[in-house]
Amino acid sequence: MKINEWNRHIQKFNVTDAEMLKAEIERDIDIMEEDQDLLIYYQLIAFRHQLMIDYVIPSEGKQMNLSEYLKRIEGNNRKMEKLVEYYYYFFQGMY
Repeated sequence: MKINEWNRHIQKFNVTDAEMLKAEIERDIDIMEEDQDLLIYYQLIAFRHQLMIDYVIPSEGKQMNLSEYLKRIEGNNRKMEKLVEYYYYFFQGMY
């Protein structure tokens, strides 16, 4: 699954490959049949992607430290299906 590969690049802070996969996945989502679980999963990984970008390449005056990065990941708790919920707790447990 491309989203899992994208997530692996995010975990490694590999911005270039993560950006390329994100663009590819967004193109795929535009043409595929709607799948609510997949879209929720995509949104969770997209959130992590944006946090990675904010952490690795902060905009002016918005330098994020690691604890703030982790708090933002934890703060995105919402009602999720089993696969998405698994990844939420998996990421939370990593830190």
